[in-house]
Amino acid sequence: MKSVKKIAFIAAVVLMNSVMVSCSLPYGKDDSSEVVNILKTEEKTTEETSAEEETENIIEEILETEADKKNDFVISKDILIAYNGSDSHVVIPNGVKKIDDSAFWSVEYIEAVDIPESVEEIGEGAFWSCSGLKYVNAAEGLKKICDTAFWSCPSLKDVNLPSSVTEIGDTAFANCPALTIHTPEDSYAEEYAYGAKISSDNTYAEYTANTDENVIRAEQYEYEEFSQFIINDGVTAIEARAFQYCRKLETIDIPASVLTIGGDAFEYCSSLKSVNINEGCTEIGDGAFEYCESLTDVNIPASVVKIEKSSFDYCSENLVIHTPQGSYAEQYAKANDIAYDNVLYNDTVIV
Repeated sequence: MKSVKKIAFIAAVVLMNSVMVSCSLPYGKDDSSEVVNILKTEEKTTEETSAEEETENIIEEILETEADKKNDFVISKDILIAYNGSDSHVVIPNGVKKIDDSAFWSVEYIEAVDIPESVEEIGEGAFWSCSGLKYVNAAEGLKKICDTAFWSCPSLKDVNLPSSVTEIGDTAFANCPALTIHTPEDSYAEEYAYGAKISSDNTYAEYTANTDENVIRAEQYEYEEFSQFIINDGVTAIEARAFQYCRKLETIDIPASVLTIGGDAFEYCSSLKSVNINEGCTEIGDGAFEYCESLTDVNIPASVVKIEKSSFDYCSENLVIHTPQGSYAEQYAKANDIAYDNVLYNDTVIV
C-alpha cells in the first residue's frame, strides 16, 4: 500500500511539473521569429520527456525493491517457511498465518521483527538462538507461541504481545535473561510472564534502530582463532556472543567506553585467563564469561551495577574477582561464592 501511494504521489508531482512548464510559456505570438517558438516547443517536449523517463525509472526501482522484499521470504500456503533477506528489521508480510518451525533459526543479524495481525501462530524454534534479536512486536491476532519459539535469544529485551494470545509454550522464552513482555492488563500473556518469572508491564515498547557504528555486533568474531584482540576506545557495546568460541583468546582489555557486555559474549573462550574491565562499564550479561575454564583474574570496576547470576559459571576454580571495596561486584562475588579482593590485577591490560 505504501508503494502504491508513493507511485501516485510521484505521478502527481510529474503532472504538476508538466502544467508548470506549460504555464511558463508565453501565450500567443510576439514580435519574435517563429524559430523562437519552435525552439521553446522543442524545449518543452524535451523537459516533459525527461520528467516522464525519470518517473518511470523511479517507479521501476520501487517495484523492483518491493519484489526483492517479497523474495526475502519463502512462503507456502500462507506459512512462512524461511527468511533469505539481509535486513536487520524484518517486517513479516501481511497474509502469513503461521511462522513455521525454525523459520529464522539462528539468524544472528536480525534485531527487530514486526508480526502482522494475520499471523496466528509462531512455531517451535522459529527464532531459536537469534543472538542479535532485541525487539518483537506482535499485532492483535496472534494466538499461539509454541515451545522454544524464542529459545536462547540473549539480546531480546522487548516483546509486545496482544490480548489475543491464549497459548504460550513453557519454554517459548527460555534463556532470554534480558526480556520484558509488554502486554495488556489481565491478559493471558501477563499471567504467563508472572508464572514464568519474566519481567512484564502494560506499556507498549517502541523500536529504535541502533545506528551506533562503534558496536561489536552479535557473533561478529565468533570462532575466530586470535590469541589477542584490541578493543578500540570508543566502542560502546559488546553484543551477545561477539567473541563466543574464540578458544585461543588469552587476555582481553575492555575500555572505559564500553557500557555493556552482552550475554554469552565470551562464552567458551577456553584459553582466556585474565580480563580487565575499565571504569565505565555498567552491565555484564547472562553467561558473558561462562565456560571460560582458564579464567583466573577479572578486574570489575565500581561502575558495574548489574551482573547476571550465570555470568561467570563454569570458570576456573581459582577465579578471583578484583573490585573496589563495597562495590556491586564485591556483593556479587560473595553471593555466588567466588573469591574476591580489593587489589587491581595489573597483568591483565593489553599493551
